[in-house]
Amino acid sequence: MRHGEGVFTYLNKDVYSGWFKYGKKEGNGTYIFNDTGMRIQGTWQNSECTFGEWIFPNGKVYKGSFKNNKPDGKGTFLNYSIELF
Repeated sequence: MRHGEGVFTYLNKDVYSGWFKYGKKEGNGTYIFNDTGMRIQGTWQNSECTFGEWIFPNGKVYKGSFKNNKPDGKGTFLNYSIELF
């Protein structure tokens, strides 16, 4: 059973890195979706993100509350597109 800080790679190549408690995501962590490059980072309870950021590959970011690992409640969408020269 996963317990403590670690990295777990799923069969679909998604990756979670962060804290586990008795086999569930708990505390600070980041989940990266292999197929889309999207990332959820924040606070996890009972394997669900409750507050954090959903970062999209196009530079848009949702920051706020989550329910069932999806934006829910109070939050803000931001656009952090940056061009480097």
